[in-house]
Amino acid sequence: MKSKVLVVDDSSTSVRVVSHLIKKADKTPISVFSLAQALDVLNDQASDEFLCAVVDYTLPDAPRGEAIEAVLEYNIPVIGMSSEGPSFLSARFIKSGANDYLNRPYCHEEFFCCVTQNIENIENIEAIRRAANSDYLTGLPNRRYFFHRLENTTSSAQDCVALIDLDFFKKVNDTFGHEGGDQVLKDVARLLASHFSQHLIARFGGEEFCVYFQNTPVEQAKASLEVFRIAFSERASWINQQPIKCTTSIGLSNKFEGEIDGMISLADLALYQAKKLGRNQIVVDELQANAQTI
Repeated sequence: MKSKVLVVDDSSTSVRVVSHLIKKADKTPISVFSLAQALDVLNDQASDEFLCAVVDYTLPDAPRGEAIEAVLEYNIPVIGMSSEGPSFLSARFIKSGANDYLNRPYCHEEFFCCVTQNIENIENIEAIRRAANSDYLTGLPNRRYFFHRLENTTSSAQDCVALIDLDFFKKVNDTFGHEGGDQVLKDVARLLASHFSQHLIARFGGEEFCVYFQNTPVEQAKASLEVFRIAFSERASWINQQPIKCTTSIGLSNKFEGEIDGMISLADLALYQAKKLGRNQIVVDELQANAQTI
């Protein structure tokens, strides 16, 4: 969860006071004294670790409020501060994209309310975004997020997509109830996240999952999927002290013909072939010769 707040102010006294108040809000202040230092921090650290930034309007290397727009370029919410009076700067801050504005001198309670309310709003927005992009049961990205991530991605001949489906999952639900089925889904999701942390993973729905391999040769992707397939088939989920064994069938495709939907359709056909051949195996596209069985 995000916990850092970037403080950009050339006054050491102001930085000390602001940092103290941010700590009282149980957040971690990262303090700098110029726009150049702020950009260094944002370039060195992941910008998505910052909840927001508290930025002074006038800095030695940004005397006309340039720091506000520069920090906003990193998609970080900004609270502006100034001693020059609110008559025109408050509107200028908001027009520049800032979330809020504080005029100095301010009382500690005013600052604390402003910062904590903005942080709470930002955290609520983040929670809504996570809920919209994540599968509630497994915590994996959902189908919507999967396609959103790939909207502006340029696929290449080195990209692959795999569809992974649990074998005889209806039988698991019929035998162990939905509680047992849910446990299996959560376990396979954890194993997927562990094996494919460097790739885009999503739960497509029901017992079907998808992994998108970017810049990965198909043979390398197939080898990684085989390691996962074997690992899952050899483990058991547990519900009410009863073991639940399950396997996966996997369809893999690297035939990109302009749209990701086409590659997924080919992977789906390969998955159907894996089921038809007896399950618990990998099929690349529709070629039975590429199937790996046990």
